[in-house]
Amino acid sequence: MIERVKSILDATSKADLSKIAAGAVGVKGVSVHSAPELTPLPTPADARTIGVVKVTGTAARPDGGVEPWSAVAKLVDFAIATVGEVQWTRPEIEEIVYEEGCFAGEGLPFRPARCYLVSRPADRLRVIWLEDLTDAEQPPFSIDQLAEMARHLGEWSGAHRTIPDLKFPLPDDVFATRWAMPVFRDRYQRLAALDASAIRRVYREVTVETARTLRGLLLVQNERSKTLPHGLAFGDCHVGNLFHRTGETIAVDWATLANDPIGADAGSMIGSMLGWAGVIEVVRNERALFDCYIEGLLLSGWRGSRDDVRRGYFCQFGHYLVTTVGLMPVVLANNEWPQGVLERRYQTDMDHIPDLLAQVTAMYPLYIEELQALAQRP
Repeated sequence: MIERVKSILDATSKADLSKIAAGAVGVKGVSVHSAPELTPLPTPADARTIGVVKVTGTAARPDGGVEPWSAVAKLVDFAIATVGEVQWTRPEIEEIVYEEGCFAGEGLPFRPARCYLVSRPADRLRVIWLEDLTDAEQPPFSIDQLAEMARHLGEWSGAHRTIPDLKFPLPDDVFATRWAMPVFRDRYQRLAALDASAIRRVYREVTVETARTLRGLLLVQNERSKTLPHGLAFGDCHVGNLFHRTGETIAVDWATLANDPIGADAGSMIGSMLGWAGVIEVVRNERALFDCYIEGLLLSGWRGSRDDVRRGYFCQFGHYLVTTVGLMPVVLANNEWPQGVLERRYQTDMDHIPDLLAQVTAMYPLYIEELQALAQRP
């Protein structure tokens, strides 16, 4: 794959590279004369993303000096078909967001990565040239970082609770697409047939029936959330798409924008940390982190129902609670995730991962109690 990426980027004109370098260093009129170096970076799971690479080089300033520069190039092939019912990522939205400068310059602490250029080396190929964020904080995030990021996201959610004019249609309730993915339905079926000893590795203080009860309550409240106040949502706000610097949260992969219940993005941000190191601290501080999101909403001028935001939050947080954690016995028993990936994410060896997750499933009864109470309130 890297050879294809290299061949595409080698065709980038000197004029385009100079424009990208000028944006990266903030100096007008710089010029690039030598081929930059490429370093592969993790690539999103979307089938149309060919690769993501860090591009580094030097550029000559108008005064004769030399300036080092770097950017990240994301290569997308629109000729590849999407995946029908499970597809919520639409790279064509991301192209417009970056090229039109959507949400840039709003003065909000949650913002898109800066885009220097969208180039078109072929009819259906796009190269999105973004600011280099490899020096920013990446997951796993600390509780303090997550708290600040949740406030940033709350401000952005509140500022966009009225959908702005956009040059593309938005899907509604994209969270429901994730819940309906066949891979998860299949894992739920296989969880019921799994050997009891494999289940006990993750379910120690509770039974699988507790997980089924929790999931049932979540599915019911998901339907209710479709009728609650909505707003613009990032749509797939998991921490793998986020970078943190003091005072700002920078998001990439703007291909999942949606009209979702207010709070859903916060559920994705905080819930996705259940798949990373620090999972226990996240669960212990989950309600405080949610309150930080509420603080951000209030800063934006929002004055809605906290209960409704909590319900919207569970649309995504609940997914991570009962799939990322609740279905892990199936994943572990069938080696569905590479061992190296799991150990890097949780920063521990495979034998200790069930110990972490068992402390999360032990909290299922508390969430059942909360969801039952939410269901009874207007």
